Amino acid sequence: MPYKVLEHTADLAFEVTAPNLSELFEESAWALFSEILEDINKVEPRKWYDIQLRAESLEDLLVSWLNELLFRFDATGEVFSEFDVEVEGNSLWARIGGEKIDLRRHKARLGAKSVTYHMLKVRKIDSEYMATFLVDI
Repeated sequence: MPYKVLEHTADLAFEVTAPNLSELFEESAWALFSEILEDINKVEPRKWYDIQLRAESLEDLLVSWLNELLFRFDATGEVFSEFDVEVEGNSLWARIGGEKIDLRRHKARLGAKSVTYHMLKVRKIDSEYMATFLVDI
């Protein structure tokens, strides 16, 4: 599994690993929605959206990316299961696929408010990239 949930008293903390930055951002989005929903595999990519983001640092970019996904979830009632991301420097281009939440198929496990800067780290360790982030629930 490319991610694990870390112990935290009140919120949800993640540690995600991947061989490159683009996959790290994809896996971070997958981890987030895998914990929001009981079974992310039931989400069908019926609608596709393009996202472009730029930030001052990789940490800022990760927070912006994940909060953009949470905003879309809150604003449109859509859940996502496909994340095709390209990260270059402090810029991100992504294509995401999902559908309107259907409570008969998509059971929510928890409510996520936002990704915070507490515990936030993006770093390269040997040949892998690792992100640690916390979600306010």
